[in-house]
Amino acid sequence: MDFIRDFFSSKDVNKYPPCGLFSLSHIISLIICIVIIGLFVYLNRKKSKEQIIKSTRVMAIIITSLEFVKIFHSFYYGYTYLDSWFPLAYCSFLIYCLYFVGYGKGNLQKCGLVFLSGPAFIAGLGFLVFPTTSLADYPIFHYLCFYSLFFHSVMVYYAIMIYRTKAIDYKLANTKYYLFLLYCFSIVAIAMDYIFECNMMFYYNPYNFPFQFVIDIYNISRILYTCVILLAYSMMYFIVLLIVAIINRFRGGKY
Repeated sequence: MDFIRDFFSSKDVNKYPPCGLFSLSHIISLIICIVIIGLFVYLNRKKSKEQIIKSTRVMAIIITSLEFVKIFHSFYYGYTYLDSWFPLAYCSFLIYCLYFVGYGKGNLQKCGLVFLSGPAFIAGLGFLVFPTTSLADYPIFHYLCFYSLFFHSVMVYYAIMIYRTKAIDYKLANTKYYLFLLYCFSIVAIAMDYIFECNMMFYYNPYNFPFQFVIDIYNISRILYTCVILLAYSMMYFIVLLIVAIINRFRGGKY
């Protein structure tokens, strides 16, 4: 009973210190996540693109269920401010894109595939290395830490599997699907941030940002900071194309 209470505890009364960035617990959990991702990629190495796409239907339900537990946790402990429960971070695109890929068709499915094919890898791996939210606030043996590590590992896994199965081509023309997805969510996020003073997609302030120059930009101008973050998100798919081009070059033009 004590374990369950601690596993779902409030960060305000938890008797254990937060995991923190680059602590021993963080490093061990990072290694475990990478090993598990590698294991699942190996075990599913013969899966076809149709099978990988079909699997997103199941994963969408799993992630949604876990997200509702997270939301319930926030409301149970009185964390009702939007930042604590509303799923509109950049990484939250995973939730929606799993549905777009698994249940959508045409351009909607392409939007989901383009995000999962690469930007999800960068964002997922970025969180595993710099877990500035859940692991910064809770001990490693907490539901929110486990969920965050699982959530972002799923992002990395699907990016690798989409690349391996050639579920979508990596070409400049697909940038429009990514930018359409990004700007639709960004319009909503920025409007919410400036109306409700929340921090959807980190557009309003650099909460726990690990890079000082980003904080310096925010201190100069909040609007400038918002524009810089939007620009950074906009460049994600171009970075993916560059990474894939480099990998393909080393692999003799094959992927």
